[in-house]
Amino acid sequence: MIHKLSSSVLLLASQRVTHIAAFSTRTTFTSSHQLLSRNLSLPNLPNNHHRTLTDVPLKMSSTSTSKEADADLVHSRDVDGVYNAPLANGKRRSLNSTVEFLVTAMVGVPLFLTIVLPLSAVFQLGKKVLPSSGESVPLATDGNAKDVLEVEADSFPPISELTPLADRKYDAVLLGATGFTGGIAAKYMAERYGCGKDLKWAIAGRSQKKLDAIRQEIVNLGFAPSVDSIDTILVDTSQPSTLHALVKNSRSVITTAGPFCKYGSNVVAFCARYGTNYADITGETGWNKEMIVKYEDLAKETGAKIVSLCGNDSIPWDMTAFKIRQLMREECKDTVTNVKCYDQFKGGISGKSGIRSQVTLLQ
Repeated sequence: MIHKLSSSVLLLASQRVTHIAAFSTRTTFTSSHQLLSRNLSLPNLPNNHHRTLTDVPLKMSSTSTSKEADADLVHSRDVDGVYNAPLANGKRRSLNSTVEFLVTAMVGVPLFLTIVLPLSAVFQLGKKVLPSSGESVPLATDGNAKDVLEVEADSFPPISELTPLADRKYDAVLLGATGFTGGIAAKYMAERYGCGKDLKWAIAGRSQKKLDAIRQEIVNLGFAPSVDSIDTILVDTSQPSTLHALVKNSRSVITTAGPFCKYGSNVVAFCARYGTNYADITGETGWNKEMIVKYEDLAKETGAKIVSLCGNDSIPWDMTAFKIRQLMREECKDTVTNVKCYDQFKGGISGKSGIRSQVTLLQ
């Protein structure tokens, strides 16, 4: 089943959360991000609550210098204290100044219109004029493309004969480990869970040379005894025949390989077919909705849990919804069905993969 994840192994936030507030006028809340907050495995419950809660503030900060301070802030009711917490760590609150606005309007917008947009148009024209190579199967986002599961239909075992999750070799496979965010995730997993220990995991990507390089980095950091203690899987998401090795013998696939509308669709399809759990860090809500429409029924049939929008800018809403539900249950003996969040934060594109994603969306 396809749903949102409240807490994720990929809490590698690309933004520093400095201000999160949730407001309610009733004990049920309405989401301003319907797609992000919708749990398709649960029915929409009617509003049977009448207790009034006005302006219930919840604020958190991830900029504290210690875990104890973070914990205090998470549970704090001191709105001003939480809001000003970044200042104590030598940071500023995420407020856009007039200068920043003017620079964006007078420099950023003209650069986009005169450079980025024309280059994108030339690139698209070149793709139509020049012969292309490398992708044997059209992207799943192409409306005229044959679905990848139809192309590979003869290669899949019957659903009744899928290997049970408990019997699979890996607990998790990290796809995109050679990229900017994937490299951070690989080092985190090695440091947090070790290599060859209780959690069995591997890294996957298109280039063995790059996979070996990230393995060596992990060894140099002291997180693994040798490069051989970290398994690798070669996979090209545009070549469906290589995806079987990635998905069929793992309990879950974690992917940081974006843009996901280009590199993620086939992975979602295979995970749904093999009953393999899936998590990604996409912020592409349109693509996420398309995957729900295409593969939710299949995922329900095989038992796969397909979880998109982990990390990225979903963390503020995930954590706020969690705290609201916790407080409502503990202090009001009530439940929450929908949440509407207001937040204020400042962030940017992390690494060249973020730039690639933006260019792909423009195309």
